[in-house]
Amino acid sequence: MIKKLITTVSIVFSVIVFGCAGIFCVYLYQPYGVLPQEIHIPKGTPTPSIIQTLVEKNVISNPTFFKIYLTLARKLKKIRAGDYVFPTTNTPLEVASMLQTGDFKRYRITLIEGWNLKQMATYLQDIQFANAEKFLNLCFDPEFIRELGFEGKSLEGYLFPDTYEIYFPRDERELIVKFVHRFGEIYSPAWRQRTQEMGWSLKDIVTLASIVEKETGVPEERPLVASVFHNRLQRKMPLEADPTVIYGLPSFSGNLTRRDLETPTAYNTYTLPGLPSGPIANPGKASLEAVLYPAKSDYLFFVSKNDGSHHFSTNMRDHGMAVRRYQSWIQAAEAPPTVSK
Repeated sequence: MIKKLITTVSIVFSVIVFGCAGIFCVYLYQPYGVLPQEIHIPKGTPTPSIIQTLVEKNVISNPTFFKIYLTLARKLKKIRAGDYVFPTTNTPLEVASMLQTGDFKRYRITLIEGWNLKQMATYLQDIQFANAEKFLNLCFDPEFIRELGFEGKSLEGYLFPDTYEIYFPRDERELIVKFVHRFGEIYSPAWRQRTQEMGWSLKDIVTLASIVEKETGVPEERPLVASVFHNRLQRKMPLEADPTVIYGLPSFSGNLTRRDLETPTAYNTYTLPGLPSGPIANPGKASLEAVLYPAKSDYLFFVSKNDGSHHFSTNMRDHGMAVRRYQSWIQAAEAPPTVSK
């Protein structure tokens, strides 16, 4: 009789255990979400609070089962803070995996061609993706620059302007590495071969490309603008590029004066021969390509036509006439007619 009772109890217990196990398994593999949910998990949020938020947002149904799974899978303390988007098709297993791996929501951000490091840092801080000071400190960190395989005092020029899909949070170092990696993808082996054939360094190419980027907004003109600077360098003429002067000024009022042009800095291409000490912005693909493959021309000057395009000249006389035609508002006391007004 006792043996029969024990057998009955064992059977009932087994049924209960296997039944609970079955319910638990069904729970883990059954999607529960009603609507896609966006959830922000701040750093330091306790796991019980995270689970409660998931329940309140209808991402999971049974907090006890979910916590049991996290405990058994040793994932209880591995939840990563950040922004998540949970679709309705997610099972509790998939939700747990997303929380563990940091499968964050992706944001699209765009770095504009011609932005310098300070402008990028300001933008990233404005959209709350980075601390501008930390971002810039890293961009000027000699050890970090060497670690990434570049030379110079900063990473100016090597953070490629493009549209990126970024997850949040992402620290400043990760962002910079991503932007620099994109530069490496764009600067193809064929371009590196071309750089060697020209006898230039990567830094020289990027420096001149950054000037071309700042000098024109018309894509089809970039090879011509690049040809002007190539021709001036070959003739050992100063580049006389206004954007380089502006970059080297501690502050800029918006009006470039004769005094500014005569103030010596490491970037003043009126007072220094050749290229400035480094890039003045982060150039896009078209400007890099224009420097590597400039148009064939005899042009030595260009002047803005006030519609985004430029008038090109081969000599100072024609250039002076073009300046008077297109830039008659310029006061002689402010600045002389130069390569790019």
